[in-house]
Amino acid sequence: MGKKSKKNVVKDNITKVSDIVSKELEKATDQVQSVITDFRQQAEDVQAQIKEPVLKFVREIEELREKETKRVQDEYQRVIKEINTLQEQLLDKLGIASNKKTAAGETTTTAKKTRRKTSAKKTSAKKTSTRKTSAKKTSAKKSSVKKSS
Repeated sequence: MGKKSKKNVVKDNITKVSDIVSKELEKATDQVQSVITDFRQQAEDVQAQIKEPVLKFVREIEELREKETKRVQDEYQRVIKEINTLQEQLLDKLGIASNKKTAAGETTTTAKKTRRKTSAKKTSAKKTSTRKTSAKKTSAKKSSVKKSS
């Protein structure tokens, strides 16, 4: 009987120790879960604190980009208009009528045809004068060859 009671006492002690260890493990697990939950909550809070200002900053940057893009486009349009005005003034001073300024489209086409005819006459005159000079040069060469023979 002594052996059986010793075995029962050992089994009871082992059961008590395992119950104590299980309870301690549950406490430790609960503490770890509590720490993880607290950490997760703090991380969410930090994320919210960072996210709001960043989103606000991004919105402000977008607004600024749109504003500056509009300003640059307006400035570009103004400069283009100014350049066109200066171009028209220059063409007027040079006596070249732009298509926008002339009232009748026929006037410009007639003026263009006249210019073409004049330039064609000048070109043909240059060609004939070139032909004449080249003919003179060849005849001069022939006469100099005859003289030397």
